Amino acid sequence: MIMALTKASTEVIDEFMRTNGDQIGYVIIKPTQEVWETYSEGVTGGPYAYLINSDGIIVWKGNPAEIDDFL
Repeated sequence: MIMALTKASTEVIDEFMRTNGDQIGYVIIKPTQEVWETYSEGVTGGPYAYLINSDGIIVWKGNPAEIDDFL
């Protein structure tokens, strides 16, 4: 499953989903402040992705265009 975290307003998210929802293959989440701080620490720009294994451990992070090098 792919999830996108955003600090955008609910209105912006709703509009994005109305316009693009049938074209994307991921879920958009408006996280709590704690979750946002956990996953945005050290992030200086986007896009930015995390690969989390089935044990909930982050095994890779970085620009999603570079994930093939890891896989």
